[in-house]
Amino acid sequence: MKVRTLAIVMAALVVAGSATAQDRSQPIDADDLAAILDPQSDPVLQADQIVAILHPVSTRSIVTDHERAPGDWGSGVLPDLKLRFEAGSARLAPSAGAQLDELARALNSELLAEHRFEIRGHTDAAGGEAMNVELSKARAEAVVGYLAGQRDVDLARLKAVGVGEAELARPDQPDSEMNRRVEVRALR
Repeated sequence: MKVRTLAIVMAALVVAGSATAQDRSQPIDADDLAAILDPQSDPVLQADQIVAILHPVSTRSIVTDHERAPGDWGSGVLPDLKLRFEAGSARLAPSAGAQLDELARALNSELLAEHRFEIRGHTDAAGGEAMNVELSKARAEAVVGYLAGQRDVDLARLKAVGVGEAELARPDQPDSEMNRRVEVRALR
């Protein structure tokens, strides 16, 4: 019991120590701490992190020094929102709300307010190709519906696209739940 308590306290100190000055004014609640300690949970990306990824870095040079990988700051591509879906389902879980709220906050921010975005749904390789394209589009539409309907993101700025199983995150594990994901791309 004492070891578990010590681990929780140490985790809270690590998290609090890595927070920015603005974040330190808000205490970590028990649910946040449980999510941090749960190796199966995906941490929620904060709005400022999403903005840093989705706000495309422009350059005046014709030749760039390197191509930014999806998920890198300034890449314009958030490859996985960490929204997990049950096999064969496009229904958003209640736990998706926290991540989608942060995404909405980012999309409505001053830096991204003038940009349009493609919300891309993905599936695993189970099932038929045509069914997977429809399912992936339904997943993207569920995210767009939440953002526009619940969080006032302008629907004209969002485009739902389904790519089915064409772009597996884990090609070596085609049926993995990691392939059932939603990606966000800034449209230029």
